[in-house]
Amino acid sequence: MRDSDLQANRSRHEQLREIFNIHPVEPECQDEYVRIPLDLPWKHLENDVDRAYRKFGWYGMVHRRNHKWNRSQLYGGLGLTYNPDYVHDIDMHAQCLGEPRSSKEVGLEEWSHQLKNGYEKQLVKYNTYNDPLGLRVRTEVTEWGNFPRVFEKLRFDMFQGRLAEVRPHNVDQEKFDMNKEFLWHVDEENEFVSRILIPLVYSDDYYIEFQDTGTKLRFEPGYAYHWNTKRVHRWNFDYHENIKNRTCLIIGFSPWLTLKDGVWYTNEYTNKMNPTDMVKNGIVII
Repeated sequence: MRDSDLQANRSRHEQLREIFNIHPVEPECQDEYVRIPLDLPWKHLENDVDRAYRKFGWYGMVHRRNHKWNRSQLYGGLGLTYNPDYVHDIDMHAQCLGEPRSSKEVGLEEWSHQLKNGYEKQLVKYNTYNDPLGLRVRTEVTEWGNFPRVFEKLRFDMFQGRLAEVRPHNVDQEKFDMNKEFLWHVDEENEFVSRILIPLVYSDDYYIEFQDTGTKLRFEPGYAYHWNTKRVHRWNFDYHENIKNRTCLIIGFSPWLTLKDGVWYTNEYTNKMNPTDMVKNGIVII
């Protein structure tokens, strides 16, 4: 299916689901998360983080509950992919940091309702942040410094990737505590975009929290992490005056689809192997 033949009234994954009859497959792996050991120049990558922000910029995330372009001072970073046909006139490095996706400012009660029943329907999806498979072209960040050492290990097309940083000193801690319930969220369907998280700058002050079990995942050096991001989860931290910023590489990849020369194809795993099992079995990261 040629990408240029897709319709502009729906997102790419909605259309490709129907075209290729894509449906979920239950995972064999029942672990809450998968941990993947990686051999990387970790110290060099850590040093590249601030250098990358200085060279390419730092853009705050736009939370989907916003109806205006209010960028976060707490969470943001730098896009690793972009959509050359993006409908909004923003820097390519900001495209993977969200956009306003609510018709009005959403309160906590409504946010909790949406987590259980689905996010507010979007009027415009194609070539927006709601179209993650459109965020398909790698930015120059992926070819800069030591970052190519990471991406050469990925065996699948990357979509909606970013270098993501938490800056806890940028916000009032009391205000953060009052609003951190809004950090609970779900991401894209894993059949279309799954995620690998690679911590580069971090400490035990930070953790990923799963709402259904209460598990707190604290990162360990030398590993990448994967979980089903359709589960309700959030990042969080235990604040103290000496806490340092946290940066992770968030690599979105399409486990069942390939885009080559403007044409979409399925692969040998489509409708056969759950993305988590693919990661667990060493198929995604080499």
